[in-house]
Amino acid sequence: MLRFLVRRFLGAVVILFLLSIVTFLLFFGMPRDPGLLMCGKTCNPTSLANIHHVLGLDKPISTQYGIFLKNLVMGSNGFAQGPCPAPCFGYSYHTNDQVWATLIDRLPTTVSLTLGGAFFFLLIGLGTGLLAAWKRGTLIDKTATAGAMVLSSMQIYFLGPLALALLVYQTHIFDKPAYNNFTANPISWFAGLIIPGWCCPRSSPRSTPVWRARR
Repeated sequence: MLRFLVRRFLGAVVILFLLSIVTFLLFFGMPRDPGLLMCGKTCNPTSLANIHHVLGLDKPISTQYGIFLKNLVMGSNGFAQGPCPAPCFGYSYHTNDQVWATLIDRLPTTVSLTLGGAFFFLLIGLGTGLLAAWKRGTLIDKTATAGAMVLSSMQIYFLGPLALALLVYQTHIFDKPAYNNFTANPISWFAGLIIPGWCCPRSSPRSTPVWRARR
């Protein structure tokens, strides 16, 4: 049992290490210069060099990665925007807000969309599959089959605006979707997830296999 736990722990350490490398390379190892994002339209060589120095971009890539890991574990006081407590992912190039604080601020909305999408994914997939199996070979079965294939082939950037146009702006059946705190108003929270929760699984290619399996 102990050997199993040790292997799992070491495997988790390796995975976290590889994830840290991938995350670092996505932002600091790509050919595009991150300093240009902060420099703005009035950028000049002096300002760009100063930004490179503040961000540590003028150091070797291995040194930059070491600073990245140190900031994650211990935080940093080296940013011009102010202290960055651990886990420190730095400051946004666009808003100058702490990246970790922004992630935490968006987390309730992300979790709500995930739960809402999973709920409608199972509800629609299971419900449609069971209905088609119950009425196998009938018009209901054929209609459900065609509807599942058509909706699952639509992309979210097409289905989302279409749902807003038909259900919100034209017929006014629903209010415009907006995030509401679950603890403050659970009904408003659920109502704000109906259209996004319905569109996300419908535009996913995985909805069709689930429907077929239930059928």
